[in-house]
Amino acid sequence: MTEKEFLVQVWRPYDTAVLENGIRGRIVNVCFHTRSIRVNMPSGAPEWFKCEFIKEHKSATGESTDLGIIEELHEKLMKANKQIESLQAAKAQLEDKLRKNYVGDLAKNVNIVISEVREKKKRIEKIEQCMADIEAVISRIDEEP
Repeated sequence: MTEKEFLVQVWRPYDTAVLENGIRGRIVNVCFHTRSIRVNMPSGAPEWFKCEFIKEHKSATGESTDLGIIEELHEKLMKANKQIESLQAAKAQLEDKLRKNYVGDLAKNVNIVISEVREKKKRIEKIEQCMADIEAVISRIDEEP
């Protein structure tokens, strides 16, 4: 790995590195001043290796460059935006349903119908009473000589 490639990498704890001699180990420390990494050796104490001895670097997240991490974060952001949009649409539908108070409208109209039927019943009773009075007056007129 060249010095330029070393500086482009995103180094994190628990990243793995493969060295020129084929040894794979976990990265313990990174020194940008000397452009070297300290690798926890499979057998023995951690050792420092210069960038030219690094064959491969694999991040714990699977991405070793800023661009890959940015793409991953962008994908997460777009997924979150889609979820937010779908939640906002569901919220709007619920608010619309709340605005349309169907049960309240039905109860209001039923109450209006009941009051109008009561008024109609009173009028019919009044008409029947008046008809009975008219018949009584007519029968009295017929009875008089």
